[in-house]
Amino acid sequence: MKDFIALDAFMAGGISPGGPDESTRRGVWTLALQKWSELVRAGLSEKRAGRQVRQYLSIRAPWLAPSRGALLAAFNYKLWKFKEANGDLAVLQDKRRKNGRRTHIPAAEIDRLRHAAVFDCGGRINWAWQKVYSELSMETRRHYPDPWKCPAKVYQLVSREWVDTLHARHCGGKRAVRRMIGGIQRAWEGIPSMHSWVVDDVTSNIEIAHNGLLLLPQIIAVMDSASRKWVGWSISDDKAPTAELVCDAVLDAFRKNHIPKELWLENGWVFGRALLVNGKKDETGRTIVAGLAQYGCTVHHFGKMNPQAKGELERSFEAIQRRMEPHPGYTGRHQMLDAPDEFKREQRLINSGKIEATKFRYNLEEFRNAVMPKLIAEYNATPQQGQLKGLSPNEAFLTLKNPDDPPVEYDPRLEWIFSNEKTIVEVGVGGVKFSHRSSGRIVRVRGGQLVNLIGKELWAWMDRKDPSMVTFMDLDFANPFTMEVCQTPSAREHSMAPGSGVLAKETAKIREHERQAEEEYNRLIGTHGNSRRQLLAEIRGQTSPVAPMTSNGTRRPAMVPRQLADSAGQMEQQRAEIRAGRQEQERQRSRAQRFARRTGIAIPESAQGKVSPDDLRDLAEFLDEKETEKT
Repeated sequence: MKDFIALDAFMAGGISPGGPDESTRRGVWTLALQKWSELVRAGLSEKRAGRQVRQYLSIRAPWLAPSRGALLAAFNYKLWKFKEANGDLAVLQDKRRKNGRRTHIPAAEIDRLRHAAVFDCGGRINWAWQKVYSELSMETRRHYPDPWKCPAKVYQLVSREWVDTLHARHCGGKRAVRRMIGGIQRAWEGIPSMHSWVVDDVTSNIEIAHNGLLLLPQIIAVMDSASRKWVGWSISDDKAPTAELVCDAVLDAFRKNHIPKELWLENGWVFGRALLVNGKKDETGRTIVAGLAQYGCTVHHFGKMNPQAKGELERSFEAIQRRMEPHPGYTGRHQMLDAPDEFKREQRLINSGKIEATKFRYNLEEFRNAVMPKLIAEYNATPQQGQLKGLSPNEAFLTLKNPDDPPVEYDPRLEWIFSNEKTIVEVGVGGVKFSHRSSGRIVRVRGGQLVNLIGKELWAWMDRKDPSMVTFMDLDFANPFTMEVCQTPSAREHSMAPGSGVLAKETAKIREHERQAEEEYNRLIGTHGNSRRQLLAEIRGQTSPVAPMTSNGTRRPAMVPRQLADSAGQMEQQRAEIRAGRQEQERQRSRAQRFARRTGIAIPESAQGKVSPDDLRDLAEFLDEKETEKT
């Protein structure tokens, strides 16, 4: 490497801490190609000269390319351009430097385009460009003469992310924005088996024969949340889940596995309101109806309309339903849409009475005592990846029973070789979400300055040894700011990590993004109006009766009969008197009710509005005299 004097001298000047800029890179490539030419003129073959130059660059300038293969591709491309230009190094110059002055699009025009896309064009930016094009400034239209296709730069500034978010807010309300922002991922690490069970119902996908009828049995499942094991269940021919069926399933699990610390159920009509499940207490706190809590566990309910809260059990339902497919009477996942033809043919024959239902269908006892136990046993014995890390639910249930002896976890510090990683990320409506390459974990950052940068691309720098923080900066490495990574709250924070406040902290970050989206939504409406309401007002304004204009621009006075005018005045006077009478009656009723509460004398409701203040005063004096005589 001692012959690379010019490159050594150039590199001795140092590289910017933020990384080499474009002029530095261009200078290195220029000197490298000059050195290649010198080596070739000195008698080396082109391939050997190229290998020597690339070897030097890979050692002294590793930032030119992420790998040796990428360096080879870049070198060959620049060498090809160099040869095509007959050794003219000017081909390495960036030709974009000759471009003219960039057009500055006013923020008000971007605002107007975004408003049109959200409120007028169903979230379509190209349509908004066509609609608003004539309203844009002359400079913008001169730079972008095509009125039919929104330029990529303008499309980027309008921001697809913002348009989708605000259009969802406009059409679906705040709940739609909340879905786009996303929820909070829960962690089950550290939660032992037999700590938390979850209960829910599912309709079987196997049709059975029972009492001469075809029906789909109801299944109530009880699952240990930590190990994903079905610890109990119950099956019946009911058309919907019942409180008795729920209790049968829970008690079945109690008998087989003892009693857990917590029992979680959905907040529906049966699970959330049945006294048999939830019990009841009187005003003094005494238990007057014993529910499942009498066995020593606490009963909790998930939020309404929130199936994600029991996602582990929902996924186990899917696994059980997949195992039902080879069985007779399988209806398909959605009977009306994907029922097998064989199932439909058998159902027609059974319903017509030509054959017995049990020829093609299980009966209830077979399904309850043989089929479902076998399916559940297969599920509990099948290894699962993800949270169970290759264990079956049966194995995990035994392994996780002792919280002091958890499974050995992979230590991500073994993979952290370099000090930092950097990734280009786009700030979404729900913050930033990307993969941490060293650990493979999903990193999510919300709140703070990110709420004001939605739709913008940033560099995300992450210390390989400390994945708890991310440093963001512009693509030109300016304006850095550092934020903490969103923490993963425990799925049972109130009992496993009380007082940690992780869930509240992460929820507050979500609220920041919701407020920002709401402020932007209201700002657009306040600035440009709501098109639907504007059109409604416009149509109503056009159809309202307007007095004809005279030739000199003044209106002709309306001719109203005197009698009609007098009647209108009387009508208003009469209505005012009736309203005043109603108000006086209400005042008298209030006085009578207060008098009754003070004295204990009941006044009939029909008479409350007719008792005058004088009558009440006389009655009070009479009562006082009676009290005096007694004393």
